[in-house]
Amino acid sequence: MKNPFRWLKEKLSRSYKDIAGVGVSYNKDWALNTQSEDADLWQSAYALTARTRDLARTNPTFIRYRELIWGSVFGEAGTMLRMKVKEQEDRVIHTPQEKSAILAHDERRRRVFEWAAQKDGREYTHAPLYRGFGNNGNRVAQIKVGEPDVFANQLIERKWKEWQRAQYCDVRGTRTYSQIRQLRLWSAIRDGDFFIRMIRSPKVNKFGFALQLINAEWVDRFANAKLANGNEVRMGIEYEFTEFGTGKPVAYYFIKRQPNDWQFSVQKAFGSVGPLHDRVDARDIIHYARPVDADATRPAPWVASAIPTARQLDQYAIAEVVAARSQACKVGWLSSTVVPEGGVPTNVDPRTGVPRQELTPGSIVGLPWGVEYTESDPKHPNGNFEAFRKAQLRHQAAGMPGAAY
Repeated sequence: MKNPFRWLKEKLSRSYKDIAGVGVSYNKDWALNTQSEDADLWQSAYALTARTRDLARTNPTFIRYRELIWGSVFGEAGTMLRMKVKEQEDRVIHTPQEKSAILAHDERRRRVFEWAAQKDGREYTHAPLYRGFGNNGNRVAQIKVGEPDVFANQLIERKWKEWQRAQYCDVRGTRTYSQIRQLRLWSAIRDGDFFIRMIRSPKVNKFGFALQLINAEWVDRFANAKLANGNEVRMGIEYEFTEFGTGKPVAYYFIKRQPNDWQFSVQKAFGSVGPLHDRVDARDIIHYARPVDADATRPAPWVASAIPTARQLDQYAIAEVVAARSQACKVGWLSSTVVPEGGVPTNVDPRTGVPRQELTPGSIVGLPWGVEYTESDPKHPNGNFEAFRKAQLRHQAAGMPGAAY
């Protein structure tokens, strides 16, 4: 006996072939892309970067997104360093600086404990963290192993705070470390990745260490080669050759800076590595990126999926504003269909001879003889504009990591 539900089951079930639907009507505008992440990005990287940078400069939503992402990741005051170094052995304190630091720390603890006790309405008790200071002729240890190393913690925190000043942390000497962190995050979101070169030299500052910020375009995406030692250069990054396949990064190929290069765009298909590149050891480079594909060398802009919606929504809003302004400025039109001599003169562009009209509030515009005006009044902005805009902004925000609609 045949299954009476077989026909219904066949109608309701779908295979992967049905979902993929190559050539079917509902998928005709959905082209297949069988390229790898690297191959696809290699062909489109500069166009994607140009799009996202344009939006970052001119789109108010992206500008607001930048400020929100900075605030949500780093906060208003940035991040703090709190060291928790502990003593490694029992020892006796000798230096006056360390004694003063420990006494000041213990006094702060006493005030905090006293305040907490008063707030809770209980009796105040305070046990000093450190034993009293004396001549220590008996060499009894004043610091026990496992206790916080107050002097070392304060020294590290103080020097860390000092290094974050623009004069020390930045090779240019113009950006604080807080600004550097904001720049690297936003640059990676906008361009896909970002590079930081660690400069270790006693000549750079008194700490002998500073950071150099490098935008993504300076690591040449068109530098691809198979080197004599077996290593592979892919999109400006040299990978170690191993018996297991592509290994760890060993170097980065930067386009050499030229005089006045800031006046021009940096994109040239070198095709291989050569004298136009600076090879920098990977130990000196921080590749700031968020991988999204196991085989990807360099990621696409984090907001790439939001580009079409952001662009079209921005242009739609501009068109609505222009249409609304046009209607607000228009008062009336004058025309004559009797004789040419009775026509109303128009403002003619002397260069082209084409009549032109300017939108000014309360204007009454003249038309030439024989010309009649047919009004188009679509009522801008449309009543559904705000609801449509909100829905599209939600859609756009879904493709912007960390965005809060």
